[in-house]
Amino acid sequence: MITDLGTLTLGECAPGALAIQTAGLTGISLALPDLLARLAALQAFVPQPISFAVMLSLAEQTLQGVQLAIAAGLPVPDISAQMAIVAAIIAALEQALALIQQQVAIIESFNAHFATGGIQALRHSGAANTLGTELGGVVVDAASSNSLILIARSPEAEAALDALMVSV
Repeated sequence: MITDLGTLTLGECAPGALAIQTAGLTGISLALPDLLARLAALQAFVPQPISFAVMLSLAEQTLQGVQLAIAAGLPVPDISAQMAIVAAIIAALEQALALIQQQVAIIESFNAHFATGGIQALRHSGAANTLGTELGGVVVDAASSNSLILIARSPEAEAALDALMVSV
């Protein structure tokens, strides 16, 4: 038996793929603001002047730390090492941001394809030979066939099918 499912968009023909795309965009949309906020905070970091009492306390702590490091045979830490760490974190976040932007571009490229209409969908259920003699040699179990046939009714629909599915 052949059932005409009507003329659909490619997204309606492949609701699972559309759901995956939506979930991907939702996940990225949730993660992106946090990543951008972290990056902005790191880039906005500027050491501020502090009071003499606080500087003295920090100097004493630093001196104690340096004395302990020297006693343990460790190299003395300096601000350039800390700045290098911050720069490395910024670079890693920028790299993650670039990767996310690439993924968003890929996912968004599917939007036009999923929105493309003019695809007629037919569902076949029954003996393979009732769909036509062409399937007799292709379908191994000619006793039954459950098939979905997508027919592009426009060049745009054909291009969308070709972009997202196996085409001949």
